[in-house]
Amino acid sequence: ELLSETDRDRREVAFATTLEHNLMVGTYNEVLQAKNAMPSPEHFAFFMGRLLDTVRETIAECSEASYDSLSLDAARDLMMFDNADDLLAFVRTTHADWRVADGRIYFDAAHQHRGREIPSIRLLTENLAYATELERIV
Repeated sequence: ELLSETDRDRREVAFATTLEHNLMVGTYNEVLQAKNAMPSPEHFAFFMGRLLDTVRETIAECSEASYDSLSLDAARDLMMFDNADDLLAFVRTTHADWRVADGRIYFDAAHQHRGREIPSIRLLTENLAYATELERIV
């Protein structure tokens, strides 16, 4: 690292590096929980909002590839929405092909095999955007 120990210990820098580590390791629950621990909401709010949306979308894609259906409670817990209405709004706006019935989300079977394909261009673009945002913050 090019930062001094003092700089690395600053709350804002430590927050950004912890987020980066959690993203790299794949501990998305830690990333989602970080929204409650932002050191400077006026500086991090926009970035965290985009990051939370991306993490939730990644969790949704993994869930779609892994399950035929999920209960609304399980999906809400996985994606860490505060309530079922927020989850349903997310499903309506980003996954119109999912069907909600009888307290469950049913995934489109045609998309479940999509998990074998890696959206490399999208992932690369998102990672570069995160790195740029982290660089600006730090």
